[in-house]
Parts: sequence; structure tokens; C-alpha cells
Amino acid sequence: MKSICEQFGGTYHEDEHGYLLPDLAILEEEMVPIRGQRRKSFLKEHSPIFYNELLL
Repeated sequence: MKSICEQFGGTYHEDEHGYLLPDLAILEEEMVPIRGQRRKSFLKEHSPIFYNELLL
């Protein structure tokens, strides 16, 4: 029986203690600056006047 990782074409590597760990990677195109986006949406929702001043 294959693991979920293997079913989707994933591979494993063995660490120094003998554990099998899945090879995970984040594509560079998926990486976004989340912190700034969260702050922007928070200000837009909870302090619209301050948000508009920052935009100007």
C-alpha cells in the first residue's frame, strides 16, 4: 500500500536517525509576502481612515 505522498508522485529521504521524511518544497511562484497582506486587510477592515491616509 502506497502512502499519500507516493500516490501523488512524492519521494522520501532518510534523515540521520533513520526516519523517512517526505521531500516537500514550496514553488517560488507560490511564495507571497503574507505579513504585509494581512496587515493591509486588517487596516482596511478595522481602521479605514488610517488605511486611506497610508494610500495617499
